[in-house]
Amino acid sequence: MSGPGKALLFDIDGTLADASAAGVATIGMRTSLGHDDLIAAGAVRTAASFDDPELVRLVGATLNW
Repeated sequence: MSGPGKALLFDIDGTLADASAAGVATIGMRTSLGHDDLIAAGAVRTAASFDDPELVRLVGATLNW
């Protein structure tokens, strides 16, 4: 479970800019937009799928798995 001040949001429906503006570390999922577009919109990282090894490591580190 995450501790205080730790959060990740996986964006697949366009909430990326709002979450990023609120200070939430946002992972852009490359389903309809590419890496560069998602980063420009505020994503801290992007991933092609939820089982991307780098993404799994990031989530594990953030949530202290």
